[in-house]
Amino acid sequence: MNIDKKLNLRKQTIMGVNWMSLYTLSNVLVNLIATSILARLLSASEFGMVTAVLVIVSFADIFGSLGAGPSLVYMKNLSNKDIWTAISLTHIFSAIVYLTIFLGAPFLGNFFNIRDFTEVIRILGLIFLIKSFSVVPESILQKHMKFKELSIIRFLSLSFIYSIVAVSLALNGAGYWSLVYAHITATLVYSVLLVSTFCLKYKFKYRLGFNAKSCSNILNYGFGMTLANVVSNFALQGDNLIVTRLLGEAAVGIYSKAYQLITYPVNMIGKIFDQVFFPMLSSVRGQRNKVINVYYKITRSFSLFSIFVSVIITTCSLDIVNVYLGPNWEMAAGPIMIFGYSFFFRLSYKIGDLVSKSHGAVYNRALRTFFYAVLVIVGSIIGSKWGIQYVAIGVSIAIAINYFLMTSLSLKLINEKWSKFILNLLPIIILYVAVLVIANIVHYYSSGFGSMFRIIIILFVVPTSMIILIMTIFRNYFSEEKNQILNVAKLVKRIIYSKFYNRNRDVNS
Repeated sequence: MNIDKKLNLRKQTIMGVNWMSLYTLSNVLVNLIATSILARLLSASEFGMVTAVLVIVSFADIFGSLGAGPSLVYMKNLSNKDIWTAISLTHIFSAIVYLTIFLGAPFLGNFFNIRDFTEVIRILGLIFLIKSFSVVPESILQKHMKFKELSIIRFLSLSFIYSIVAVSLALNGAGYWSLVYAHITATLVYSVLLVSTFCLKYKFKYRLGFNAKSCSNILNYGFGMTLANVVSNFALQGDNLIVTRLLGEAAVGIYSKAYQLITYPVNMIGKIFDQVFFPMLSSVRGQRNKVINVYYKITRSFSLFSIFVSVIITTCSLDIVNVYLGPNWEMAAGPIMIFGYSFFFRLSYKIGDLVSKSHGAVYNRALRTFFYAVLVIVGSIIGSKWGIQYVAIGVSIAIAINYFLMTSLSLKLINEKWSKFILNLLPIIILYVAVLVIANIVHYYSSGFGSMFRIIIILFVVPTSMIILIMTIFRNYFSEEKNQILNVAKLVKRIIYSKFYNRNRDVNS
């Protein structure tokens, strides 16, 4: 790779991070507002109904493309035959999946013992047929690092349109159908926009075709990805399945909202790095020094973000519920606090996912994820005997174990020692404990104020204490972050001085 290509890759990566960051932040803000409104219009049972259906849909969705999309991103020399074969495979598998869901709907309804389940899943299952048009365009745009276009399309359809439709229908008394039709509408708009961008702006031909060699290459990598995604989805959704089956739709409504609050910040940073660094690491795999350098940079970024989110959530769990969901959802505070303590493990095991995918170790990833899925289900079953808080504890233990499993795999793939990794992690642990103690002390002495005011106080205290500690005690370890803070401070100082100087000059003149 020559100098120009290196600079171009770096520039694309930085632009990708910026656009994905903007999209993810906008997406989270819109969804937070929409969910806060919907939580006051719909009951926990209504949310639980749609959550149960979406759990089944998420499993079936994995087979809708059989890993064709990630296969295209992974393949180095991509031809039109590969693209057309992937399109054909996606449409075929999506049709098979929808037919299976349609015929199996009555059985699933009886299993979960939820009213109207059969009708809802048959209607919501239409998104399989709609999404079959967007899988390949999305992957090609991702491969070519067109994150600006992807970010705009995702925000307009999956965030803005979804929220507008859901809230509008809920205000008009549509109940859980407001969520169902919002999902369908958002998916339809997303597919139309993606295919239009794919075909018109970037001159790609959307057509059916089949090539035996292309099919073999796609399915070889895609099957491993599908296997990993199936067990990964069991790990992510297994607890919802257990809670729905054993505790009912109201319980899963409350539990899913607690878990969703944790996934917002996870998605905020996890998706950014996955979308941007997966294609980048795939292109430089085999260059150990570069991979290790990126690995530790991502680890530090994830750690600092985890400290910020974890301390705020664990300290203000009840306050967050009162402001975000309303007083009728206070039972969600316990699971939220528990998930907050395991937030670092929940976010950071994604680094192992990223490294394993970029190195083609999809089957090793699938094996570890399978073990994680088993732990989630076992932890959920045991915890369900005492309620959703204990389900959260069981799931959190599984998340921590999975973090160590995925970290072990990633260190093996990049040929790095555990001892060096732990030494790099130790200052992060100390920083977390220090910030947590400070936040809890401040929160305790502000107990006489309202929930919103306490959240605002902690939102100020946590980053301030982190910056002070990074600039003083931990300045050697976080040298890059310290320099970034200093650069930002200089920039702010320059802007303020410039405005003050110009204002005084105008007055004197």
